[in-house]
Amino acid sequence: MGSKAKRREILRLIETGEFQLAPDAGAPIDRAPDGPLDGALLIDIDARRARLAADPDGELPAYRDFYKKADLTAREVDEILKAAHRAVGTPELFYDDIADALAQAPDGDAPQGKIGLGCAMKIPWLYPTRPPSAAQQEAIGRLRDEYRIDPTVEINPNEHHFEVCDPAWWPLWKTHLVTMRGWPGGLAPFIEHDATRTFVYDDQRAATHVALFADFGVGHYHSFLIAKQLEQKRYPYAFHLGDVYYAGGAEELAYRYANVLAGVMQHSLLFSMPENHELYGGGTAWQQFIRASQPRIIQEGSYFCVRFAKHQIIGLDVNWHGRQRFAYVPCREWLEHVLETGGGRTNILLTGSAPFRHGVRAYTELHDDLAIWHQQGKFALWFWGDDHYCALFQRRVGRANFIGSCIGHGGFPGERELPVPDVMQPVDVEWLEDEPRFPRGYGLRDDLGNNGWVELALLPSGGVELLYVDWLGCKRYRIRYEPDPAAPGQLAPAEREAFAKRVR
Repeated sequence: MGSKAKRREILRLIETGEFQLAPDAGAPIDRAPDGPLDGALLIDIDARRARLAADPDGELPAYRDFYKKADLTAREVDEILKAAHRAVGTPELFYDDIADALAQAPDGDAPQGKIGLGCAMKIPWLYPTRPPSAAQQEAIGRLRDEYRIDPTVEINPNEHHFEVCDPAWWPLWKTHLVTMRGWPGGLAPFIEHDATRTFVYDDQRAATHVALFADFGVGHYHSFLIAKQLEQKRYPYAFHLGDVYYAGGAEELAYRYANVLAGVMQHSLLFSMPENHELYGGGTAWQQFIRASQPRIIQEGSYFCVRFAKHQIIGLDVNWHGRQRFAYVPCREWLEHVLETGGGRTNILLTGSAPFRHGVRAYTELHDDLAIWHQQGKFALWFWGDDHYCALFQRRVGRANFIGSCIGHGGFPGERELPVPDVMQPVDVEWLEDEPRFPRGYGLRDDLGNNGWVELALLPSGGVELLYVDWLGCKRYRIRYEPDPAAPGQLAPAEREAFAKRVR
């Protein structure tokens, strides 16, 4: 007979990514029927493996988009599916795998020999999250001293939630790979502007600073430290470009987003944009969040324009009416009106999704949806998230006639982004964040990319200054742009400063 306690903990691992040893796992009274946790899910997993084997080129794109890993291979996907099959099909055995791994290495990260194996072998070593080893604690202590890290924030480099092998992704497979193909079916009713609520919010300041960040909603130590920086700066506005994980539910929005930003919202008006993860749960929880958070959130829908004396920051919803698309006619008409009535202001565009990606020459459908405006030079800057890296791109007249920047490094544990040959670039790169999350020399998670955010200064001239800052409070890159006299509505670089070493 099976074990109720073991099955319960494996189910919790799959649903939340959390696991703990059950003290009554071997008790006779704990008997349960043998068999899979979820027969339908097991059938689905087997079908996925069969489809992947038969048509890897057709199946891989959906998994690559889901995991945000462009180089994910068919073998790696099959390893994930094998791990899911073992956990769902034989939960008691999978429980024993984890218990054995904990017994062999109770402290510290997984032995390096295990890390290179497939997910079926990795998960027992990575979940539950182990406390830092003695060597890691010593390295963290040195890090705290050097970078003056808030002592109230606990740092654990053994945290692996939201990474590729995290079992809590598995329940979302069907939602993402099947149901979401039918967007906007299943989503909450879209909140639209009208004559009485224009979604345009006026602010007459000619100069100020605001914060931009994306893919922030994980609730981990680096997110808390970013939030503490924003709280100290007391910006009038903070703009989040979307993604609260795993599925943007009410509890996730409360715990991984609102709770982390509570101090920020005491001083800053928060604008939040829904991306795909907020919509996995239908978008209802996100809508309830913006309604319940007034007066610190003044936005009324999922798109907006904040109009300053010399600038306007325009946030577009590019997911509610189709994944990574901007084809909904009322929203296109709204954008046209905002641009026409902008009075020569510098237009700064925010979207959850990307017009292109570093190292990929192709442009996206979203890029093409907005081409009628950006080819005319209507957008001076375009910031986006969803892809989990940070880069600043130069303007390419005719094809990408705007300064672009991906800032999807606010929280999600993305892999390090490394430079690629120019021939692979859609546009020229001004700056790329290629540092690991932890500074070199500490021996802590060199595989993860650095997390951070952007300070956007609006200048009286209509120009801007961008300062990229990481989770440790270190300056990473600074650049000032002034209006380009040769291209009305566009900006030209005036001053640059790169920081070779992480400095606060």
